[in-house]
Amino acid sequence: MRAPTLDGTSDEWRTAHSQFAPVARSPSDPYDRLACALHGRDRFPDARIKEFASLADNELEAAIENTREVRSTLERRLRQGGAVWRRLELALFSCDHEWRRIAAGLNRLAGTVECGGLVKLALGHYVAYLRSREFVLRELLNAR
Repeated sequence: MRAPTLDGTSDEWRTAHSQFAPVARSPSDPYDRLACALHGRDRFPDARIKEFASLADNELEAAIENTREVRSTLERRLRQGGAVWRRLELALFSCDHEWRRIAAGLNRLAGTVECGGLVKLALGHYVAYLRSREFVLRELLNAR
């Protein structure tokens, strides 16, 4: 039986990051494969820094607060244990690193198999991304 796959990334993203991504030790293990696919997605993209640097102070503060609120919500859900939720709320996910597509892929997968552990793994990486994003945005604001 083949392990479930995630259709969450584009060929362009995989190609651009393939030389740095770890190789799954066990290609049939969906957790190992997902961990490899999420490698490097916990950093705030440099290209987005320029975009946020051009925002006014109040807009940057709003972006920081929004990031903090989403991160806090997800951390709280992860701490609750058990099922995080049956369907990931796509509006909580950034399009950076194709996070929204990954969440949509997990939603599709959840309709066919039990994937609570995969969801928790992905959310752990996404929370790390949100922490990175929040840190970078605060540094941008403090540097003004």
